[in-house]
Amino acid sequence: MVEWLILLALAVVLFRGFALEGYMVSTGSMAPCLLGYHRRVTCPACRLEFARGTTAPDDAFQGPEVRGQSSVGIASATDAHHRMTCPNCGKTGLRLDTLSRTEGDQLLVHKHSFAWRERLRGRGPRRWEVAVFRSPEDSTTPYVKRVVGLPGEQIELIDGDVYADGKLARKSLKTQLGLRVPITLHDFQPDDDDPDWRARWSTVDRDSAWHSDGSRFVLSARSRAPSQAINSSAPGSIDWIEYRHWIRAGGEHRTSVELAAWPEGIEPPNPLLSPLEYDPGQRRLTCFGALTYQAWSRWDELTNDDEFRRAIRQLYVRSHVAPLTNAAEYNRSHVEEQAYPIRDLMLELELEWKAGTGAFVLEMTDGVHVFYAEFDFGNDQVRITADGIDEPLRVAPLPPQLRELPVTLVMSTFDRQILLACDQALVCEPFRFEEIGDSKPVLRRPVSFGGAGVDVIVDHIGLYRDVYYTPARDRPTQRFELGSGEYFMLGDNSAVSVDSRHWKRPGLPSDLLIGRPLVVHLPSRPASIRVGNRVRTIRVPDFSRIRYIR
Repeated sequence: MVEWLILLALAVVLFRGFALEGYMVSTGSMAPCLLGYHRRVTCPACRLEFARGTTAPDDAFQGPEVRGQSSVGIASATDAHHRMTCPNCGKTGLRLDTLSRTEGDQLLVHKHSFAWRERLRGRGPRRWEVAVFRSPEDSTTPYVKRVVGLPGEQIELIDGDVYADGKLARKSLKTQLGLRVPITLHDFQPDDDDPDWRARWSTVDRDSAWHSDGSRFVLSARSRAPSQAINSSAPGSIDWIEYRHWIRAGGEHRTSVELAAWPEGIEPPNPLLSPLEYDPGQRRLTCFGALTYQAWSRWDELTNDDEFRRAIRQLYVRSHVAPLTNAAEYNRSHVEEQAYPIRDLMLELELEWKAGTGAFVLEMTDGVHVFYAEFDFGNDQVRITADGIDEPLRVAPLPPQLRELPVTLVMSTFDRQILLACDQALVCEPFRFEEIGDSKPVLRRPVSFGGAGVDVIVDHIGLYRDVYYTPARDRPTQRFELGSGEYFMLGDNSAVSVDSRHWKRPGLPSDLLIGRPLVVHLPSRPASIRVGNRVRTIRVPDFSRIRYIR
């Protein structure tokens, strides 16, 4: 037995030294890909479970760990805010102080994998890979970040995107699926009776052939014949389901409607006390944030002026459709976090074809162009078009499995390219397009799907966004030069990540690389047990969260 224990100890030492070793993530700099210490919240309205970043207890910093930062971003300020908002349905006032902390993700890291790869293949880490390394400013502290810049490159951050030597660094489908951030998941619909909530996915036409069945949308083919394509002489043949980014309350956006004159008999709003403001010169009624149902009702009851009542009702609806931004509930307590408008989106849904020879269509916009992906069951063809132009940008055969069983369709506009996939396989070559002008479009209704002449069921609808790399405020330029053997590292949760943007020297020397994380193993969740008359919180394994890292 003694000999066996000695051999086991030697094997463990050798294995940890040359093969695999465990590390624990302590902060949220890579959320939601990798979670640090957090509280796990279940929304009482839509039942979605999500994470909220928090600080670790002082006695938790023991043994090897990975720290993105320990005193910046989601640090102690988080614990001071005991209420939060559901990132999926916008339910406000969720209690946080009654929830126990959950430990960060535990990584199994393949040590020296990059060094071995460089010796065998002549190259080290690839762009967009996740890597564990020793901090260049504190060699005793391991970090985990994503590789975005390679040796000798000039890296520049523009509007949330990464440019390498002046060219946009685009992501593959696999990379996009690994770092996408959820905006809304239609499987989790709120069941409360809040008057300030309306469904984000809804029909466009009043006489729509779509009907809702729980989280599914079902389309029955109409008697009229569908057009051969969405850009034909009968564009109205497509029956649409549209997404609008409806929020319950709050927001920092401004919404305006026309109002010829303020009604007599009631005092105009004071902008210091009310979200409303009326400009008689411009004849515009403006609201800051979302106008609540209570405030709308109060103003509506003050007068019988039909013009004003129409305007305030229109303003109520429009003000709740907010712009899409990079703001994350995970770091909501980070008071200095600035919200940036986003336009790189991904739509994912499950499509089940039942019958018909018509078309099913996905529509997405980046604020400048409008792109369509048409699945034509009559001609067994897939076409990608843009901006109402009949000439297709891409043409491909209809995937045969579309007629056989439910499939998962993905369409994305990440990095100014159109990717279209069926069951995680590309349907056609990506279409890349260039930006026109310096406009920064604000997206409120960016995605739709529809059909005509087919019986289909659409389920498991999810809308996601790309990672938005925020600029470094402490640097006069967002351009970084890398030397030979240096890498540029960024955290996915850019708003609270301390990475190459903030280091004195942005490049990470290759000799500080530890290895590549392979899997999140043995994640835990809090559970309660009763011992006598006392209830204690313990940690139990959460096997559902064991996963490979893309």
